[in-house]
Amino acid sequence: MRDTFAVRAASPLWAAVIHELLRRDHPLDPPEENERLVRREVCKATGLLPSHLSPAKLNELFLAGTEPHQDSADYFASDGKLLLPDAYGRWSVSRDNTIGAHVRSDFRITSPLPNAHYEIDPVLPSSQQMVELTAAVASDVEWFVNNERIFPQQDSRFFWQLAPGEWKLRALSRLGSAEETVTVE
Repeated sequence: MRDTFAVRAASPLWAAVIHELLRRDHPLDPPEENERLVRREVCKATGLLPSHLSPAKLNELFLAGTEPHQDSADYFASDGKLLLPDAYGRWSVSRDNTIGAHVRSDFRITSPLPNAHYEIDPVLPSSQQMVELTAAVASDVEWFVNNERIFPQQDSRFFWQLAPGEWKLRALSRLGSAEETVTVE
């Protein structure tokens, strides 16, 4: 198989093996609840016990002792949107957040990092030396750099063009305001 592409060698072989296995396959009986398997209704969004805010529910089997005991109420905002841990801050403000989830943290700037220090590269074009501005909140953020407002791009993302100096970034939202200082050389 030396000097062959996966598309011409490994992929067809893999497909043939899988098709043969599936041809001989027979479905297994669905597992039933017993002393080792416990069935619970859970919130589809969180995997926890359903609450009045759960958008959908489903039945799942768990190994005894691993089933959820906490309900999902603490994981939903008053508007019914999912509340995620702080680690999801960047994702929640991205266009990938198609469910409109929020972050549970206090409002703060997530990019750039606190006291960030950047150096301008003399070789790169200035259009490639920008920083995306993000905050730990899903939407409705206004950005200011040294009190001058920054407007979003067409895709609703905010970018700031690096320039030498010390810069004060401020994010404003209905949840509050946050400031960071950035140095660019």
